[in-house]
Amino acid sequence: EMRAKVASATGGLTCSCGVASNHMLAKIASDKNKPDGQLIIGPSEDDILRFVRPLPVRKIPGIGRVTDKILNSFHIHSVQDLYDDRAKVRFLFKPATATFLLRASL
Repeated sequence: EMRAKVASATGGLTCSCGVASNHMLAKIASDKNKPDGQLIIGPSEDDILRFVRPLPVRKIPGIGRVTDKILNSFHIHSVQDLYDDRAKVRFLFKPATATFLLRASL
């Protein structure tokens, strides 16, 4: 309904919508079904992990080109890889960065 109202009010512009239990997940979800799509991520831990774990690490807000390149050079490509190689992440990055990355993988 919201997407239809936007299209009507703007003369046909599309918008995508993500609905999730927090801002970061909603942002990623809205990007997933572009253009003019919507995605709802359920509130349970299983729903969230099922959505997040296969994502490329670059999809996580705050992970830029450089961090992505570093992670990829150590064969960390997905959020699941980030979780599986958490000891490597702690070794490679300063404590604040490592904490941010590992929180994103949970």
